Amino acid sequence: MIISRLELLQEAVFEILRDRWELSGKSVFLYRPGDMGGMLDIDVHKQTNLCVIVLPPVPVEFRRNWPVPYDATVAVRILVVENAFTDVSTGGALGAAEFIHSMLTGRRIQCDQTFGALMPKLKEPWKINENFTTDMRLEILLTFEFEMSFPWSDGKEK
Repeated sequence: MIISRLELLQEAVFEILRDRWELSGKSVFLYRPGDMGGMLDIDVHKQTNLCVIVLPPVPVEFRRNWPVPYDATVAVRILVVENAFTDVSTGGALGAAEFIHSMLTGRRIQCDQTFGALMPKLKEPWKINENFTTDMRLEILLTFEFEMSFPWSDGKEK
C-alpha cells in the first residue's frame, strides 16, 4: 500500500490538537472518508457538543511549468462546529477557533521527509457558516497552507 503523505500530515495536525487541555470538553476527530464508524461518531457529536474535525488536506496549487506534480501548496482544513445545545460555559466555537488559529500559525511540522510550517491561508483563512435556521449550528472552517514535496508515490509501501 502506498503511504499517503497527505494522511501523515492530517495525522500530525490531529496529534497536535487531540491532547490540548485548552480543548478539553470538546471532541477532536480525525475525519477519514469511508470510515463509517468515525463518521457516525462525528455526526453524533455535531448534534450534541462542540467538536473540532481535522479534515483531509488537499493540494491547492502545484509548481508551475513542471511536467509532473512535484511541489505543492496543501490546504490543511479544520472544522469547528458548535450547535445550539452546546454548553458554552467552557468556551464556544469562536474561542476554540481563535485558540487553534494562534496555536497552529507558524507551527513546524515534519511530514515524512518534509519539514514545513503551517501558515493561515492569505485569502479567507476563516469561513463561517451559520445554519441556525435548519441545523441549529455554527461552523467555522479554518484553512492553513503547507508547502509539501511530491510525487505522490515514490515506491514506498506500508
